[in-house]
Amino acid sequence: MTFKGPGLPDSAFYRGKAPMTKSEVRAVTISKLRLKPDAKVIDVGAGSGSITVEAALVAHQGHVWGIERKDDAYEVFNENIKRFELSNITAIKGLAPADIPDETFDGMIVGGSGGQMEAIVGTAEKQLVSGGRLVINIITIENLGRAVEAIKTGEFDELDVIQMQVSRGRAVGTVTLMEALNPIYIISATRR
Repeated sequence: MTFKGPGLPDSAFYRGKAPMTKSEVRAVTISKLRLKPDAKVIDVGAGSGSITVEAALVAHQGHVWGIERKDDAYEVFNENIKRFELSNITAIKGLAPADIPDETFDGMIVGGSGGQMEAIVGTAEKQLVSGGRLVINIITIENLGRAVEAIKTGEFDELDVIQMQVSRGRAVGTVTLMEALNPIYIISATRR
């Protein structure tokens, strides 16, 4: 594959039983991070590692850590690191925020919080560099509220919340039927 994203086709990734962020959402998520080639990034709740891989392709001179707590997803994540032959990713089997490395980051992606949203946002506040970007992908309105409140009370500016709804065409006989994917909220903010 010569195309390096962001927005690689979903078929480029090994999926297994792990959740995977769809191509269109990955592209928007990566754009909200505003990554430079030498960026250091952490992906919390990495799932299949699709966003981690795309961040590592953009930050090809930097480093990306992905943390995942579920065994099946962690195995899929490692398979995708091998598939893309990326040496600038460190996969961590663990829980956030406790197992987030003691590093400073230019970007933090949160794809799963394991019920620790406020604590993870607090960690982002401590470990993001000034001007660093926090991007959170959320599917429930309860977590949306928790994340927005945590960001508002923290050391962040440029809070932006979007709801993204993607529909994909599927051939049905001689016509195309549009099938909706689940909507997702994408929150982004900049560390003061």
